[in-house]
Amino acid sequence: MNAKAHLMRLLIQLTEVRKTIPKEMFKKMVTEIAPLFKERGFKKKNATFVKESREIVQIVHFAPSSWNLPDYYSFTLDIAIFSKPYFIILNRNQPNNWFSYQSYRPIIAGDLRHLLENGFRHPDYNIIESTDIYSMAQNIIDNLVTLVFPYLDNLNNSDDVINEIEKQIVVEEGPRVSQFDLIPLYCTIGNKYKSQEALIIAWNIKIDNPNYYEMLKEFAQTLGLKLPV
Repeated sequence: MNAKAHLMRLLIQLTEVRKTIPKEMFKKMVTEIAPLFKERGFKKKNATFVKESREIVQIVHFAPSSWNLPDYYSFTLDIAIFSKPYFIILNRNQPNNWFSYQSYRPIIAGDLRHLLENGFRHPDYNIIESTDIYSMAQNIIDNLVTLVFPYLDNLNNSDDVINEIEKQIVVEEGPRVSQFDLIPLYCTIGNKYKSQEALIIAWNIKIDNPNYYEMLKEFAQTLGLKLPV
């Protein structure tokens, strides 16, 4: 089913809930957009979509605001990327259920804002009873098809993730990444030299939080690297 067919079906079904509370309008909209994700191999639970491959886990979450009210419902379109080899090489447990990923730190994280050109506009979506939910759904589908899915299509393995982190460290305008994550990631592809180099760079970054350096020590010990003297 193409995007236009999804929109037509959505328009017909959402007219039945136009006068219900905004949260129900939101839930109905997500349900009707879900086939776009299913076609691309994602699984759905509530407003979260997860796609697992051998190395990478891609997550798209229609994330509701914690300040929502019965007559007002706000949400963002969040993206999270996890690396399975990252967990394995650090001897860390992976989530038992990737739909409950929020207590784990993604190695790439962001929202739709980070994929927009000159992404200064924070694309919150706000639903009230009079919201044209059809137009909102159309906007979301357009952004999924033109921005989100093409971005995720380029993140399929450890090399892809490393390349994206290296790029975002330089441009500093896209999804959130951390330079220190390159330390274990380089080891996952067998490049211990680059991992050691990344450790030295990370160690020389001035961070006020002492837990940062404790984490780097853990990386060094687990991965067999040498801390700078």
